[in-house]
Amino acid sequence: MLAICYSGTRDILQATRNICEKVKAGVLEPKDIDEAMFDKQLWTRGAPHPDLLIRTGGRLRVSDYLMWQLAQTELYFSQVSAPEFGEVEFLQALHSFQQRERTFGK
Repeated sequence: MLAICYSGTRDILQATRNICEKVKAGVLEPKDIDEAMFDKQLWTRGAPHPDLLIRTGGRLRVSDYLMWQLAQTELYFSQVSAPEFGEVEFLQALHSFQQRERTFGK
C-alpha cells in the first residue's frame, strides 16, 4: 500500500466525524459502533491491516502512518534508507518477522 499524502490522524478524525453525523441524523445508534464499523469508515476500508511494517532510514517512529491499522502490526526498524533498502534487507526483515511470536494483544 502506498500512502501518498495520507495522515492516520486525519483518517481517524474524518471517520469519527462521519460516524457522528450518522448518529446525529438518526441512522446509527451509538451502541452499534464497534471496531469493525469504525474500520469501514476509514479511507483504507477494505484493505487488510498490515502484519509487518518496515521502517527504513533509522527512524524509530511510525510518522502518522496507518495509526488505527497498526494496532496488531509487528514493527521492523532498519538503519538502511529506503533507496538502498534491497532484497537482502527485505529478507532480513522477513526473517525477523518469522521469528516472532504474535500474540495479537493477548
